[in-house]
Amino acid sequence: AGGTYRTELHDVLANDDRAVALHTVRAERAGKKLEIATILIFRIRDGKMSEIWIMFSDLYAEDEFWA
Repeated sequence: AGGTYRTELHDVLANDDRAVALHTVRAERAGKKLEIATILIFRIRDGKMSEIWIMFSDLYAEDEFWA
């Protein structure tokens, strides 16, 4: 994405076991523009991230942007 990939953090929800971060992702690449909502879910063990899941509001737009 030539340095254009940006995330805007909107909110974080957390407890001792999990954290959820709500973002908007924006980027430009090869004449394409991407702007989608993204959710990151973290599993926390012993105070450290042990797993991360990512979900996009529009998976097709995400795939097309990187194709």
